[in-house]
Amino acid sequence: MKQELVIIAGSCYPNCSATGAIALKYADYLADDFNIRLIAIQEGNKKGYNLRFKNVSVYTLTQWRLRMAQISHDNVRNTSGLEHAFYSLSYTFLRAVGRLQSLLFFPDNCWWFQRKAFRLLESLNINRKINVILSFSAPIESHFAARRFKLLHPDVRWFSYWGDLYSSREFILNIFSTIEKQKKIEEMLIKDSNCAIMTEEVYEILYLRYKDILKTSLIKIPYTLDSGILLRQNNSQIDKSEQISFIFMGSLYRRLRNPEYMLKVFTFDPSSNFILHLYSQGDCDDIVKKYVKLSNGHIIDHGIVSFDELDYALQKANVLINIENSAKTSRPSKLLQLMSYRKPIVDFCYPGDHSLLLKQYPLATEIEIGSNLEESFKKLSSATQQLNKEVDIQSMMKNYGTYTEEYASSLLINALRTIS
Repeated sequence: MKQELVIIAGSCYPNCSATGAIALKYADYLADDFNIRLIAIQEGNKKGYNLRFKNVSVYTLTQWRLRMAQISHDNVRNTSGLEHAFYSLSYTFLRAVGRLQSLLFFPDNCWWFQRKAFRLLESLNINRKINVILSFSAPIESHFAARRFKLLHPDVRWFSYWGDLYSSREFILNIFSTIEKQKKIEEMLIKDSNCAIMTEEVYEILYLRYKDILKTSLIKIPYTLDSGILLRQNNSQIDKSEQISFIFMGSLYRRLRNPEYMLKVFTFDPSSNFILHLYSQGDCDDIVKKYVKLSNGHIIDHGIVSFDELDYALQKANVLINIENSAKTSRPSKLLQLMSYRKPIVDFCYPGDHSLLLKQYPLATEIEIGSNLEESFKKLSSATQQLNKEVDIQSMMKNYGTYTEEYASSLLINALRTIS
């Protein structure tokens, strides 16, 4: 008989954040052992309550500011004239309110999610008794809600997932936060969970910090390649006289993954035949809009699209783009997804902090953020010498065997089956 598992994460439906995509992937891994219900942040005005999606029943939660900001953002892209101006002003205002909430409400502007997620946990537990909770660190309120439920129901097993190091400066969002305070919160949340699952970068720090003072099991599970994409035949043959398409997909954040330098490089030579397609969201809309205007059609902002539409675009693209995070303890989970397409990749990285994953990837071009723009544009151009080339599947499996879904799923399943 299957046990009851509730996953608490951020944006998962209908659009996914990077963390949300991992939550859904973990749900796939665990579907044979558990009946899975998912508590997530609502996207726009589309509410989910016991909505069947893939292998989970989805329950979405939202708050007035977030809901109105998402609706305004969608309408900015789909309207014109005075209506466009109204929604644009509305979106700007609501984003400003969100930043103010992050300054004044602890821990950030998702403070409401802790309370609502906890109430929903109690309701779901009445309907069908919860055996296991798996909460994800983005937003951190997911852990707070799980901890509160665990303290009231100690027989529930709670697994906390840490995709980022919470005790880092990038997560000091309000006037009440300090590194020391966040370290204490981090320790409390890990101590009270039955098991803490971490990315490789986070594990290297937290294992040394807590291995001698906490009894909680600490497990390292890497990000993974996408096996379905990896084994598929690509179709992106191009004549070099045609326009060359580059794609960036993922979230953009001023403090963590700022796109401005990348956009400067793409607008350096207006006579190039490069087209950059952006499939992104985040708090950099004004930066993106500025360079879209400057690019004279060389940068196209598509916003957020469905998984199938994005997958189709990535299949057809000639070169894929990654931007490394400014925080060394937080690597982009999207990089392994991009590598799964086996295409040329341009990686915008910080000086002295190059990706270890790409050392064995033969079609990688690295551009250091902040370098001379002319030299960086030359490097970008050099990546086009690899057009129509692919990394063979055998070398991918040989070099990245510990980054397969089979390996990660075995670690996760074993942890949930054995740790009490």
